[in-house]
Amino acid sequence: MPGPLSICFQIIFCSRTHSQLSQFVAELRRTGFADRLSVVALASRGVLCVNDEVRKLEVPGLMNERCLDLQQVGCGAVMCQGLLAR
Repeated sequence: MPGPLSICFQIIFCSRTHSQLSQFVAELRRTGFADRLSVVALASRGVLCVNDEVRKLEVPGLMNERCLDLQQVGCGAVMCQGLLAR
């Protein structure tokens, strides 16, 4: 008779901030599944940004602020070219 099947669970958790991701991972590690967990953070705004103006800032806080500014639509606002390309 074949052995029991291994069941593999995949949890996909999306968050706006790394601190929220860290908190989620910390809570997962407190469960009975901790010894069977494999966790990876896929990307951040700094990694995925395609806007040269934002990327050259290099400081995550400044990049986030400029990115948010470029996402706002307002009088005289310059939209992010990465958003327009979607």
